[in-house]
Amino acid sequence: MLGKNWVIVLLVALLSSCTTASVGLLQYEQLSPASISLPGDVKSVAVVDRIGTNVKGAQHDLTVDSKEFASQLAIQLADADYFDDVVLCDSDVSFTHYNDSLIMPMLQSDVQQLVRDLDVNMLVSVEQISASIINMLYMPMVEVKALARVYVPTRQNALRSVVVADTLTWVAEAGGVSEVTFGTIMQDVSAYAAEKITHQLVPYWEPVERTYFTGGNANFRDAEMFLRKGDWDFAAQLWNETLQTAKGTLRLQTLYNLVLAKEMQGDMEGAIEDCTRLVEQSLSNAEMHYMATHYLSVLKKRSREQQTLTLQMKRFDAD
Repeated sequence: MLGKNWVIVLLVALLSSCTTASVGLLQYEQLSPASISLPGDVKSVAVVDRIGTNVKGAQHDLTVDSKEFASQLAIQLADADYFDDVVLCDSDVSFTHYNDSLIMPMLQSDVQQLVRDLDVNMLVSVEQISASIINMLYMPMVEVKALARVYVPTRQNALRSVVVADTLTWVAEAGGVSEVTFGTIMQDVSAYAAEKITHQLVPYWEPVERTYFTGGNANFRDAEMFLRKGDWDFAAQLWNETLQTAKGTLRLQTLYNLVLAKEMQGDMEGAIEDCTRLVEQSLSNAEMHYMATHYLSVLKKRSREQQTLTLQMKRFDAD
């Protein structure tokens, strides 16, 4: 199976061989769904630190401040503007339900008590955060692990467990590893783990890229100017004018641009239908067939995400 980097290299090679027009890159922010869909009646949430000082790290573990991690998580959940209220619980609940150094899931009775005391609908309990050194020469490398559990008072067990497991690296300056301090590493670990957990719990904005064809003729050049302004109607009008006389590769490139216009105009169903036809029409053109096939998979994935996102955002309909 080709790795991600190989796919990027292959795509660049294919783009460079399309000589009828050059390729432009459109970059924008897109709202993506959380990987977990929470109950619709959850309007407020409290972040609880259950780690405290009870959990001991392994020999190569760095000490991560669980309070800082919980604070970062509460801030990022609040910044997402998805809940009416986000509370950072400052009560010490780290003593509850330990088996040696292992944090056991909270009992429903304790969840109900905390929910009442904090006046929230849901708890996000921070239950693990660790940073293990893999390498500290020239390029610091740390393995990050984090665990948060989601509790609601109506469930006997945790609603979901949210896990983060990743490796972070820092590029040191000419001075070597001393340019990247342990303090910086610990701050970055907390911020990174908090961000990844937040993205699993609430919809989030992420950068997205789309390719399009420009140059080669006046309409393509003018259309690029309008798409940069967000005027997709006029850009599509210019591409449709080109389509009237375009042949061969230029026609396929124009059809590709029109698929992009439909996606940007919010007509995802139409974009998928047109891109499916483009895949069939480009069978004799390897470069365009690859691009159309790749774009079709992107569109189908985005369509599925939009369905999930619509359900997750319904909580605002009654506001």
